[in-house]
Amino acid sequence: MITINYSLTFFPETISYEKDSGPFTICDYGSATGQTSEKMLMKTIGNIHNKFGSDTEIQLVFNDTPQNDFKSLFLRAQGMQ
Repeated sequence: MITINYSLTFFPETISYEKDSGPFTICDYGSATGQTSEKMLMKTIGNIHNKFGSDTEIQLVFNDTPQNDFKSLFLRAQGMQ
């Protein structure tokens, strides 16, 4: 997690994005319940909004095995867990 947090300090300067190109897409591969990546995703979303405006459309894509507990993942993503 320390490596992830450190790498996010470079994010605003290194990313390029054109609003007209559609939503900004973030993928979480091997997402499980989302607990491990939750803080990183929130920080990334905050950085996107700071750089491109709070009206920037963001699409989150979660990927894992069919046996994954996606219900818990989506409850967490909606702030319900």
